[in-house]
Amino acid sequence: MANRQVDYMPVAIETGSNVEGQSSYAIDPIRLTGHQAGVAKSSVANKMWRQSSVMVSALANLLMEALDVDILDDGDVNALKVKLQDVLMGGRTTIMNANTNFYISATGSDGPQADGLTQATAFATPQHAFDVVQEKYDINGWTTYFNIGSGQNFSRVRMNSELQGQSWAGGMTWRGAGMGATRINAVNTNAFEVVNGADCNIFDLAMTATGRWDIWTGYGIWAGANCTVNIDRINFQACDCHLTSTFSSNIYTFPFETHTYTVSGGGTFHMMCNFNSLIALYGTVVTVTGNPHFTGGTITAYGGGHIGLDDPASYFTGAATGMRFQVDQLSNITIGNRPETILPGDVSGYINPDSPIQYFNGIRV
Repeated sequence: MANRQVDYMPVAIETGSNVEGQSSYAIDPIRLTGHQAGVAKSSVANKMWRQSSVMVSALANLLMEALDVDILDDGDVNALKVKLQDVLMGGRTTIMNANTNFYISATGSDGPQADGLTQATAFATPQHAFDVVQEKYDINGWTTYFNIGSGQNFSRVRMNSELQGQSWAGGMTWRGAGMGATRINAVNTNAFEVVNGADCNIFDLAMTATGRWDIWTGYGIWAGANCTVNIDRINFQACDCHLTSTFSSNIYTFPFETHTYTVSGGGTFHMMCNFNSLIALYGTVVTVTGNPHFTGGTITAYGGGHIGLDDPASYFTGAATGMRFQVDQLSNITIGNRPETILPGDVSGYINPDSPIQYFNGIRV
């Protein structure tokens, strides 16, 4: 650390200073009423100055050591405020006290003039919107809505943590203007990458992603490392894999509600789940259009993956080509003892006979 300057200094701290004792100061009427007209009591005045100046000096030194900057007595109140925010609020300038909307627009800006709080001051990219809220806000248990406007070429977003003060998955909600109006177009990357314990909702938009699943690109929604993602009203267009839950994560639709989403593009997989993770659909009608092809199997679980489609209110409509499912290595796919033909595809599913403890509870066709 550099030799930094601190201008805020304590008063009357030397041994023998003319300072009233703590016990007498606690009951001195001057402490309660302040100095009245007449002769001041110097020992009480010194006590007051010492109490305030010692605390200010301690705080100033804390700021200097934490930020490695000079703390100057230059009258710049805002500069001190920013330094306090950096230390006490992790740089955050706002603690939310209500649900808050942020706007992302095809005509928005990621420049300093944009705060995202109105349509007129909207951000241009989902990533910048997330970065600003993550850096500057404590959402304090409320819900942050990231509202993505109409447009077909919004870039991807990577959520590398929960938002500060987030208490549940819905606390970070991404919502478009509708499946036909808003599209995330991820080129050689993933449309929504949710990692490191981040939780969120994703609603009302379409997505495409180019790349290859085996080199960690081309995913529509990637949830990895203890994440939870709730989905509804999404159009999964061409991606190498539409939905992936991995490393102890969960992707689901809320129980006790009705949901829909659309699959209009193919890839290697529609769903892939592994490493002690879960994908579960409740009350969900999935519309498959355009006869998409899945080269690796529409639904795949391996290495401790669990895919649950047991709810009879959850089903697929429409046709696809390719293998209906694959299950391997300590994994399971459950479809409520219904025929495997409820899953999109025109080739019977595959259960690895040489791997232990995996099962499929549908009726093989």
